[in-house]
Amino acid sequence: MALNSGEDYELLFTVRPHKAAVLAAARPADFPPFTDVGEITIGRQVRRVDADGRPRPLPPAGYDHFRVKSERYRKR
Repeated sequence: MALNSGEDYELLFTVRPHKAAVLAAARPADFPPFTDVGEITIGRQVRRVDADGRPRPLPPAGYDHFRVKSERYRKR
């Protein structure tokens, strides 16, 4: 749902690994904690890995406002 839905939940950004501790220390106490979600590597492949470290497929997808809206009206 977080990968393909139509809502934005959090700000996504990158930081060099050696700067991550500096960034975390500078975070204000009332600011939500940062969540490490992956890493940028050399190459053009996008991989998703589960909590056990196993690669999982990441099929191309996206949110289609027209498809969802038309399905909603068909159900009425």
